[in-house]
Amino acid sequence: MLKEEVRATVDAMGKEDRASLEAYLKVRNRIDDEAYMSEMSKRLAKMKAGDALSADEARDLSEILSKKGL
Repeated sequence: MLKEEVRATVDAMGKEDRASLEAYLKVRNRIDDEAYMSEMSKRLAKMKAGDALSADEARDLSEILSKKGL
């Protein structure tokens, strides 16, 4: 598919479909980034070892950030 065809297809998409495509492309690009994948593997190992937030802690943090507009 040519770049022009891709652009035309994206231009014809609705906002929700473009957001979905954006998320897909972000993930797709990160999969190819060795440094990113290495960092994510390290973080996952730490979380599995117990270095993670509980559901309550995550909820509390979300509420705090939401109140700050973040």
